[in-house]
Amino acid sequence: SWSVEGQALRLRLGEEDYTAFRRGRALICARCSDGVEVFARYEGLACNTSGWHRLRPSEAQSGVATTVAGAKAWRWQGRHDFTFHADGRLDTPWHKGVWGVAPERGERFIFARFANIDHLLHVADKSRIESTRCEDGDKVTVSLR
Repeated sequence: SWSVEGQALRLRLGEEDYTAFRRGRALICARCSDGVEVFARYEGLACNTSGWHRLRPSEAQSGVATTVAGAKAWRWQGRHDFTFHADGRLDTPWHKGVWGVAPERGERFIFARFANIDHLLHVADKSRIESTRCEDGDKVTVSLR
């Protein structure tokens, strides 16, 4: 079932309640019980965060994980230092965060979550990552420092 509440759409799927709303030009869906944003879509880019999880020890030796965590420091937009730790922690100039796999997108994709914002990252090669912010589709390049 569903209903309209102000500028949001309230959905009931099975036993869970969700709220769908616009943030800028993005459509966001959040689980009401805990506020976790479980889905975001922007101009054809789906960030289905329900399958994302922080890097697990068994995944730390995968090709993408060793590429990202093996580098000492990355630079966001050529200006801000980033460190992806092998245990899934993420150090950014804004907030501590987490990173891990985005299994539905394929082996060259990971996610980063910091400042309560999700980013889908495509590991293009050993020195370049292409990031898309899920809430509005903003794209930046992350490169080795």
